[in-house]
Amino acid sequence: MTSLIRGFFGFILWFMLAFVLRWVLGFIFKESLDPNDLQSSLEEDTSEALGTTLDIRTPDEDEELKNLLKPQPGQGSGSELGFKPLQPPKLVSLKDPEELAKAVRHLKEE
Repeated sequence: MTSLIRGFFGFILWFMLAFVLRWVLGFIFKESLDPNDLQSSLEEDTSEALGTTLDIRTPDEDEELKNLLKPQPGQGSGSELGFKPLQPPKLVSLKDPEELAKAVRHLKEE
């Protein structure tokens, strides 16, 4: 229960400290800006802001995707080459079985 109470008071203390610090910094920065300068800077910001935004949207590509999925009249479905199954190389040892057994026995002793 003591930890819970201390945690609550710590939270309240840090919250109030942050709130006061934010208020003081806001007051300092608002005071440093002159109202006339603020109006002119707003007008300059809007003129400088023109053309600075980038609209990133891609156009619809539904038709292009449909065309890619349809077979082209000049292209076949790959039947001209015919089907050739994959034939991976076989993993066969060309060594003598006695020699392999001797090597395994030697490794087993170590």
